[in-house]
Amino acid sequence: MMVFLVGNLLCAFATTYALLVLGRVVIAVVSGTLVAVAMTYAPDVASPANRTRFIAWFFSGFSIASVAGVPLGTWLAGLADWRWAFHLIDVLTVLLLVVMVLVLPHGGEPMRVGFLAQFRLFFDRRIQIGVMAVVLGAAASYCFYTYLTPIMRDEIGIGQRYVGVGLAVFGIACLWSNLASGRLAAHGVGVEPLYRVRSVYLIQAAFCAFLRSRDCPRCSARWF
Repeated sequence: MMVFLVGNLLCAFATTYALLVLGRVVIAVVSGTLVAVAMTYAPDVASPANRTRFIAWFFSGFSIASVAGVPLGTWLAGLADWRWAFHLIDVLTVLLLVVMVLVLPHGGEPMRVGFLAQFRLFFDRRIQIGVMAVVLGAAASYCFYTYLTPIMRDEIGIGQRYVGVGLAVFGIACLWSNLASGRLAAHGVGVEPLYRVRSVYLIQAAFCAFLRSRDCPRCSARWF
């Protein structure tokens, strides 16, 4: 969290574009670690009955940021300056650090595992499949979210003033799906709950099959 704070401070006080990019890279590097540590604390802060719900709420952070964080940051940037969005994140990060020190358990015994020995996990086929599932799912979600604004503005024809509303609707849908997945995961063991969402993936694949290629209006390239 301290590294995360340093990255946001670099963004907030950046004097050049290169320094702003460096701050964003620092934030991105530590974000994966934050997710891993949060999942490590799950058994300590949640009962077995509420563990899947805890994980679902944790991964709903991205959706909550789409509903509340993006519009708030955009409003601050329009009201004062874009740096104030990072200043707000800095303040919230400091408050979160204080809460973490006061609330999180301190009695855990860390396992002593060598650095190179940890890479043996990647020879386990179950770990390989699990990692690929996460990587492909995250890549699909973030690629879609990256182009969501131009899709709504340029293709669907939504006015710029209503793009924030569209992002909020998308975030609400993601939040609902995350919480629904938590309830779904609570029923069944292992990969059994995943089999229940096969119909959803088939519907998505059908919609993707209806996408047609078209000429890019700004260049000679073709895209789907």
